[in-house]
Amino acid sequence: MADSADGAERRRKLREAFEGFVGSVEALPEGSFLRVVDGRSPRDVVAHLIGWNRAAVAGYEQQRRGEPPSYLVDPGPDWSHFNAESLRRYPSRDRAELLAELRRSFAEYDAFLRALPPAEWDASHGATFRDRPVTPRWLAGGLTHDHTEHREELERWLR
Repeated sequence: MADSADGAERRRKLREAFEGFVGSVEALPEGSFLRVVDGRSPRDVVAHLIGWNRAAVAGYEQQRRGEPPSYLVDPGPDWSHFNAESLRRYPSRDRAELLAELRRSFAEYDAFLRALPPAEWDASHGATFRDRPVTPRWLAGGLTHDHTEHREELERWLR
């Protein structure tokens, strides 16, 4: 079971990963935000992360009602269906506008995690993915990894 110190530490790591990613997007040279590399652009990655921040909160509420989280219902290979929906839902091509939306979505997710009772960090309410329980701890770890991985990806694209 997580305790409040563990939750605070996980939120700190997630915030650091988030801020590192945002810093990398802000540092992109003019014109790079929409440039497609390896099949996607930095704009696409920002939309993807907005979608995940929002899905993390909604998915937990679905789990608590005994429903599978929507992001697990036909996510497609390598989450392609989920990610395509995020690109449709957040279509802006304006970097400042999308970064503002990313910040809002992250603040919503962080507020959700901050309010989460310690015992709920490990509660799956029966939801599994690839035979593993889906919990707020699991998803927060995944989103920390995702923000870090995408920051590194943007930095590679710039080299």
